[in-house]
Amino acid sequence: MRLGITRSAKDLGDILERTQTKELRIVPLPLVTYTPVDFHLPNEMRPQAGDWLIFTSPRGVDYFIGVNGRSGLQPAKDIKIGVVGSRTAEAVKKYGFAVAFLPSIATSETLFEEFLAQHRGISGRVLYLSSSDISFDPEKLFCQAGINYLRLIVYHSQPAGLKVKVLSQFSNEDAILFTSPMAVKVFAQNHGVPIPRAIAIGIVTERAMKEQGWEVESVLTEPNIQRAVNEIGAAI
Repeated sequence: MRLGITRSAKDLGDILERTQTKELRIVPLPLVTYTPVDFHLPNEMRPQAGDWLIFTSPRGVDYFIGVNGRSGLQPAKDIKIGVVGSRTAEAVKKYGFAVAFLPSIATSETLFEEFLAQHRGISGRVLYLSSSDISFDPEKLFCQAGINYLRLIVYHSQPAGLKVKVLSQFSNEDAILFTSPMAVKVFAQNHGVPIPRAIAIGIVTERAMKEQGWEVESVLTEPNIQRAVNEIGAAI
C-alpha cells in the first residue's frame, strides 16, 4: 500500500526512515512550499510586558523565535504565548518559552474564540505570527473586543508543482493524508478528485475536502502524522 503525505521528504524526516516497509510505502507529496519572510521588527512592534504572541503552526514558531527566527526574542515570563495545538506547543517549549494558552480543540477558530472568551479584559497587545495563507482571520473578533491586535506574516505558503507521474502510481487501494486546507485546494485545482482514499489531518482540512465534494475516508483524532502512519501500518 502507498500512503501519500502532503509534506516534503525533509518535513517528514525520520518518519520516512522508520516506517518504510514492503507493506507500507510512504510517498512525500509536497503540494505547498514555505518561505520565511525577511522582516525587520521595529522597536515599537517588539513584544512588551503583558503582550500575547499567538502561533498556529510549529513553522511559525521556528521562523519567528527559533533557529531561523528574525525577531531576536528571548524567553520572558511577562510575555505570554498562545498556541493552536500540542505540536505547536512543543515547538514553543523547545526554544525555552512557556505556553500560557491552549484551546480545547486544535483549530484556529476555537483558539481565537476561546482566547477572547477568557481574556477580554487584557490591556496588552495580541500579535498573531502567521503564514500568508490562513484558514481563519480573527481581526474582526479582536476589533469587536476592543483589543489591540496585529497580524505579522512570518512565512509565505505557496503552491508547489507535483508531477503527474508520481500520482499515477496510486490506486484506489492506496491513500493520501492531506495535512492542510491549502494542500487540498492545490490538489483540487491541479488534479481534481483524488483516486486514492483521502484522509484529513484534522477537522479544518476535512471541511476543505468536503467543500471540494470529496469523500473523506477518515479524520485523525489528533494531528500526529507518526501515530497515523503507525496505525495505518498496523491495520494492513
